[in-house]
Amino acid sequence: MEINLIKILKSIYRNKIFIVVFTLVFAILGIFVSFLIPIKYSSAIRIFPVNSQARVTNQISQLSGLASLGIGATDNSNPISPSLYKELIKSDYFIFRFLNEKFFFDSNSKKQTLLEYIREREDNNDLFTFLNQQEFVDLVPLSEQEWLLIEDLKGINQVDYNPKENIITIKSQFEDKSATPQMALFTKMYFEEYLRDFQERKNEALKTRLLNRFEDVNIQFFNSFQELANYRDRNRNIGVESQRLDELLLENQFNIQREIFLSFSNQIEQLSVENERSFVFFTSLDPARVPIYKSSPRKIYVIFGFTLLGFFLSLMYLLFKYYYIQLKQNWDNV
Repeated sequence: MEINLIKILKSIYRNKIFIVVFTLVFAILGIFVSFLIPIKYSSAIRIFPVNSQARVTNQISQLSGLASLGIGATDNSNPISPSLYKELIKSDYFIFRFLNEKFFFDSNSKKQTLLEYIREREDNNDLFTFLNQQEFVDLVPLSEQEWLLIEDLKGINQVDYNPKENIITIKSQFEDKSATPQMALFTKMYFEEYLRDFQERKNEALKTRLLNRFEDVNIQFFNSFQELANYRDRNRNIGVESQRLDELLLENQFNIQREIFLSFSNQIEQLSVENERSFVFFTSLDPARVPIYKSSPRKIYVIFGFTLLGFFLSLMYLLFKYYYIQLKQNWDNV
């Protein structure tokens, strides 16, 4: 069957009123849909990590090398890879902590936890009852509604990382404009708490391993001292060249063990002091502003999209109708 473009265009022109009406129907539908989409506001802050552990990092590198732990020679300005921040705020642990955080909501003029706000909005006080327990367990039962709410909550906060400038952008989008910037600030605070706890546990584990290694160093130092002292006592009146070479070798071994011992004892003490002062925090480049205008929905885009969809659907219908008639005529002529 040949395609006759002129006939197709004539068919479209003859049905121009149908196309206009069909497109207008979809435009009106787009207007209704744009008003049904929940209104959301967005707020963003830009931050970059600052670590007070530069000195500690150098000491850990030295100690790790001495202890043959294979740790050290790393950049502690970011205890974890910033690329993991996106996954961190998608974790259920973050969501549960998020639900227990208090925010001021402009819609009801209350300062309450996000969980209390959601329970009022959903008119269901049985949501996430396990969060009321003092001891949180890893295995929690979730209803279907709670599953859906968690997925919605994971979309509130977004993180973008610029590795070239080492800048992290936190963007929050929520239905309450006063709570939105508070949520961005909470995400920043959560990162600080998580990284600080991670670094403390990492340093504590390293310190424990170093102390265990230090016991071996202490024994080796004492043994080298005893061996050198005993050798000198046994060969006090002997002046042969071979005895002097053996004594020099033992003395060198003792000096090496002494330097390792002193390095461990001094720097472990400094590490303990510095770890008490070390902390990770983020410096804000932009304040978290209370939004004035809504970020979604963009009604004009929704209406335009539905209008365009109606126009193309009307054309598709006319083309289908045209080819259907042609096929039917060809079938009847056979």
